[in-house]
Amino acid sequence: MFDPLSKQKKQLNSHRQDYLILKAHKDFQLRYAKNQTNNLLSSPKGLLTSFILGACNGATPAKSVTGHTKAITLLERFLTL
Repeated sequence: MFDPLSKQKKQLNSHRQDYLILKAHKDFQLRYAKNQTNNLLSSPKGLLTSFILGACNGATPAKSVTGHTKAITLLERFLTL
């Protein structure tokens, strides 16, 4: 039987397969990134970094140094250990 839309149907199926492959890859990458983030934050280095940044945020500086610059300085010192 003659189907005038057969070419368009094949193209649509091809695009649908490409979409499903890309969606599966994106979902995998998202899960991987979430796992890596959880692993980093629950590691000793991640916990110590969080503690340092929290301490900097709650500390009151004696000089007019912003908390942001102090946190970055401490973070740089910690990461170079």
